[in-house]
Amino acid sequence: MTDSNPVRHILKLGIPYVIILGLLLSYLGAWASGRHVSIFRDKYNEIIHPKENAELVILGDSYAEIGVNPMHLEVFNLRVFNFGYSGSPPSFFWDWYHKLFRAHYPRPKIVLYCVNWVMFTQDRKFEQDSVYFPAGLFWRECFDPAVSKKILWMNRFSVTKYGHEIIPDLMGIENDVLRSAYKGFHALPLRNNWLMHDKSTGKKSAPPALQVNEDEIRIFDRLIDRIKEDGITVIFVNMPNYIPESTAEEERFRLKCKRMFYEMAKAKGISLVDFSPPVSSSLTHDRTLYHDRHHLNGKGAQAFSKLLQEDLKDIFSPAETRP
Repeated sequence: MTDSNPVRHILKLGIPYVIILGLLLSYLGAWASGRHVSIFRDKYNEIIHPKENAELVILGDSYAEIGVNPMHLEVFNLRVFNFGYSGSPPSFFWDWYHKLFRAHYPRPKIVLYCVNWVMFTQDRKFEQDSVYFPAGLFWRECFDPAVSKKILWMNRFSVTKYGHEIIPDLMGIENDVLRSAYKGFHALPLRNNWLMHDKSTGKKSAPPALQVNEDEIRIFDRLIDRIKEDGITVIFVNMPNYIPESTAEEERFRLKCKRMFYEMAKAKGISLVDFSPPVSSSLTHDRTLYHDRHHLNGKGAQAFSKLLQEDLKDIFSPAETRP
């Protein structure tokens, strides 16, 4: 006897395909998540389930994440972890600090905030990392009117968060490959063709327009005050970048930001370690130390972290380190 209900018949025929599609999406999601697990997931796991209990934490965007190796700062008898997140402006860290870090992580002694001249031009949102949020935080974000629900839900699942990268990964299209990782830091390789050129024409291309988000500057000011109010020592590290390919506009922009960091550090009684030009020409003019114009590669990160270690020796007092 045949089924007289056509809708039910169609559903029966379609169910196996739905199951297969669901399994495929789950597999691709797990695979995509595994490809990226070392980059951000370890950082969130460290916050939610602390193992290192770092006394010195490194904050900042990609300049920090791929530029400062905690290994070279452990000589101060401090537990160190790199909580840098690529593309993350101060507004990201405002939410990260208040909604997650303070609630779950033991209070560190020192925050090393890696500042740079493009940190106020970025627009990454905290909810873009919702795939790593504990359930309680995720549901609280769902009811926060300031949070983009579309971004929050699209990034809750690996297959939707990393879906745009699955096909390029499967096809073997070149990506920024993770070469090594250590306590939140990961090293990038030297790329052969990384200067400011258009891939299709080979001609030198114009840099993107430099527009500072004034709100990000105000949020950064408040964030530093809040961290200091929590009894944590803050140190600014002005990061290096490759200078020979910089434009005159970029140099003016960089110097403007450099002056702002010095003024803010002075007003707040914060130590500032400066590796931006012209202070550190050995780091800013050697192409072999860079993955691209802005970011150090593994070799560059090692060289920079060693120099940073030496400069911090003049700042750290015995009271800020463990015996």
